Amino acid sequence: MRIVAIESSALWTGAIQERIYLDVPEVMDLQKEEDSWFAAGGGTPRDFANFLIAKGAQEFTTIETWNINYQS
Repeated sequence: MRIVAIESSALWTGAIQERIYLDVPEVMDLQKEEDSWFAAGGGTPRDFANFLIAKGAQEFTTIETWNINYQS
């Protein structure tokens, strides 16, 4: 399993606006796929995630987040 987060940051603030988690095949070359996606016109982070999904990645619909409670 290879987990990748596709992120988009706000232009001026740098804050993350969107994060999409994918299980990407080990053999997938993300740089090559990104170059191919941009050559085809690019788009939004969701468009890129869908591009990867069409090539075999799988999206996680939920991600469990565990916060450590240091006050115990």
